[in-house]
Amino acid sequence: MAIRHLYLVRHGQREPGPGSDALGPSLTVLGWKQAHKAARRFAALKIDVIHTSSLRRTMQTAQILAVEQSNIPIRPSRLLWECVPAMPDFALEWFREHPDPGTGRLPEKMQPWRAVWSEMENVEQLRSDFEQARQAWEKYFIPAKGKDRHDIIVGHGNLIRYFVTRALQAPTEGWINMDIYNCSICQINIESNGRPILISHNDSGHLHADQLTLF
Repeated sequence: MAIRHLYLVRHGQREPGPGSDALGPSLTVLGWKQAHKAARRFAALKIDVIHTSSLRRTMQTAQILAVEQSNIPIRPSRLLWECVPAMPDFALEWFREHPDPGTGRLPEKMQPWRAVWSEMENVEQLRSDFEQARQAWEKYFIPAKGKDRHDIIVGHGNLIRYFVTRALQAPTEGWINMDIYNCSICQINIESNGRPILISHNDSGHLHADQLTLF
């Protein structure tokens, strides 16, 4: 039975700030080094394709991985952009009732969502993000046809953590209670019947201790 092996790679460390345009910041020097380390980790595998967010930091990471794989295809997608992939109902309701971040006392259970609150534009944006994450899962995490596949997805921390919760069939808002290093690898296999199996999470053994970063 054919298995789809999906290797989820978070982009390398990025420059601080929003960047010069809508595609966001570039990789730092360390980010480039992290990406080369990840690329060498895949050297012994025959990768079929690299799917990637089309933001600058992910595209640069994907290009480094592709060179190590004899320039295999890179398929950028807006569907893999960073987003807020899921949120509990109580948090969404709080945001709906407090559109101005400067008003109202923040309840204790809202503390993990503080950063999301400060960065969002409106509740409609959040709902769009939820739908984007759902569509990304349904597009990429599907059984292979005919023979085994080895696919890389280069993405962002929030979305990769969401994919992990989906693989575990856990509440998707649980993504906020985990983190992953830049250029770490999570592996999810999709069996022929569609069942997802989490093989590894935040695998960073290819990085030196002083190369472990979270942004």
